[in-house]
Order: sequence, then C-alpha cells, then structure tokens
Amino acid sequence: MKHALFVLSGFGFPPREGLHVQSAELMRRLATRGWTVSCVLRIQRGAHFDAEAFARAIGTNGVIVPIRSRLNYPLELLCASWVALTGWPSRYLAAIRGVERERPVDVLHVEGIPMMPLVASLPRLPVVVSEVDAWSLRQTRLRERAVGAPKRLFLAGYAAVSRRVERWILPLAKVSHVVSGADAQYLRALVPHADVRCIPVAVAAPARTPMQRLDLVPPRQPLNIIFWGDIGVPHLRGGLVWLISEVLPALTREGVKAQLRVLGRRDPDAELRKLADGVEFLTWIDDVSALLSSCDVVALPDQSGTGLKNRVLEAMALGVPVVGTSHAFEGIPVSDGQEAYTRDTVAGFTSALIEIARTADLQRMGRAAAEFVRRTYSFDAIVDQWEDVYATAQQRMTAPR
Repeated sequence: MKHALFVLSGFGFPPREGLHVQSAELMRRLATRGWTVSCVLRIQRGAHFDAEAFARAIGTNGVIVPIRSRLNYPLELLCASWVALTGWPSRYLAAIRGVERERPVDVLHVEGIPMMPLVASLPRLPVVVSEVDAWSLRQTRLRERAVGAPKRLFLAGYAAVSRRVERWILPLAKVSHVVSGADAQYLRALVPHADVRCIPVAVAAPARTPMQRLDLVPPRQPLNIIFWGDIGVPHLRGGLVWLISEVLPALTREGVKAQLRVLGRRDPDAELRKLADGVEFLTWIDDVSALLSSCDVVALPDQSGTGLKNRVLEAMALGVPVVGTSHAFEGIPVSDGQEAYTRDTVAGFTSALIEIARTADLQRMGRAAAEFVRRTYSFDAIVDQWEDVYATAQQRMTAPR
C-alpha cells in the first residue's frame, strides 16, 4: 500500500472553498484506490477544521496533523522562506518527519505557495509541488486592477517575492502542478528547468440530473440571475459591481426585467448594499445545486484571477446556462454560444442574457455544457493523471544522476 503525505496551505473542513473540495476529494479517491493518505494541514486563522469529520470523509488510516497559523499567505511565505534559508526549526518540518517515522512516505504532495519553501529542506523525498495558480502571475494581474498606490505597491512586492520562490523551489521539486494551461505556459517560461504539469480541477457527477426547462416559455420575466463568487475577493466584488451598475441597467433599457441573487459567501459592505438596492444576498446555502438549478442563468463577471474556476464547471455540469468573462473561463475551452457564453463587454454580456431570456431552446446549451464537463473534467480521469505524476516523482528519486 502506497503512502501519500499531503501538506496543504490554509485548509478548512467542512470545505468552504473550491480548492479545499478538490483536495479532499483527491485524497478520498486515492484512499479508495488503496493509498494510505496522511496530512499536515495549515489551518489559517478564522478557519474551521473538524478533524473527525475530515478523517471520515477521506476514509484514510493515515496520520492527520492540523497546525494553526496566525499568519496570512504573504507573511507565511516570508516566514517559511526565512526558515528554509537559515535552517531554523519548523513545526511543519517536524510534523512531516513525525509522519515519516510512523510510516515511510512514497510521495509528498505540497500544495500552496506558503508551504513551498519546505521543499528546500526535504531532498530525500519525492516531492510534487502544486501551486494551483501561478502565484506571481496572479498577483501581477491583481495589481493591474488594484485601486490605490499602496495596494498596487504591495501586490508588486508580493509578485516579486512569489517569482523568486517559484524560481528557487520549482526546480527542486520532482514535478510541479497548476490547474490551467495558461499558468503552466507562464511557469515554463519563468522556470525553464522545472517540470510543470497542467492537471485541471475535477467535478463530481451532480447529485441531480441536468435541469429540464420544458416548462419555461420565453420571454422569461423576470430573468432569474445568480451571481456566484466570494464578494470578499476584490476582483469578484468588482465583477459584481460591474454587473449591477452597467449590465443590469442595459437589460432594463432593452425591456428585460431581471431578478439578481448573489451567492457571495458573506454579507455585503455598506457601499455594496447601497449600490445593490433590491438585490438578494445569500451567505450560505445548504444545497447549492438546487439553488443553481432553479435559476435561468449563472453570471460570472470575474474581472481578474488565474486558474480554472470550480464555479464555472459545477454550474455547467448541472446544465445551467452560464455567462462569464474570459477570466472566468480561462483554461476552459468552451465555444461561445455552444456550451456557454464568453463575453467581456457590457454589450456582449447583456446580449447573452437577452438571448437566454428570449430563447426557447435552453436545453441544447445545457446538454452540451453537461456533456463537456463530464467528458473533460471527471474525477476518475483527473486522479489517473495525479497517480501518473506521483509515479514520475518516485522514478526520479531512484534514477541515476
């Protein structure tokens, strides 16, 4: 039985983020394939972690070591880099070596840039590093849209530190991973000696069948729109502001009434509440699939960001029409108007929503979207790719230098 040790950044359980869902499901699938899965988990301040529920969910007999941290991502990255460069003791390294004493580790899966400097202290282990998103590229893109000189200066510095860590650590790992092809291409140019692989996120088969809209006859009035995204993230909040202040008025001018609900994970601030008069904000939903299946369209007007978005794929898997910007669909090769609508301008976004409001055949796009996700992003296919990566890492540990 092979033993995989995961070292994860900023984890929480039950998961409230798509990345945590992905990580937990990958570990569960590996356990069903006969792997022993152990975890050293960095629990960020404010995050909830139910260790017993987590162990039951992934179904492992491995060791689980949660470590709480008061540091945010940038500070944790700086601290970990300093520890790795000076050789000072680290509680994460101590935890990893403690797991090793329990049972030899066949592959070490390190996820998130704050944990990446650990790799410099672990030359004896076959290490796979997952940045998920190319972190320096992410901060550079966020800087381009940041408001205010202090914020732009901070993001420029964060991007510079992230680039240095990427150039330092990625060549030390046996294999490195990101979820989108664009991010992989960026890192291959930045760090030519690193083996960077692209493995996308995966979507489990939906609990309910793709929606059936035979009972709805156009025009749909009001058009039931759901915005999905964490409004505490600046570029997602910015997309919501753009949707409310520019797209919705354009719909009204075209004679289309719209009802907007925001699945935003948190309460809106006073400025957003004032702007969004009449908009319903939902902070938590027990059954997201049921909510999405009840709407006419999911709007994802992301203004920046990197990597594949779980939100996009989960909505498409349910057969719900999705309208998003190119940022939302980055790395997801949909054809505009076939599996979804990809629109970056107010006019284009508005016209897609109008087409949904006035089109009888929503099922064609829904079927195409659900089949696209099933074919390309199933968990079985993704776990196969991860096992191939782990095998490569192990082979490179034993290959002659």
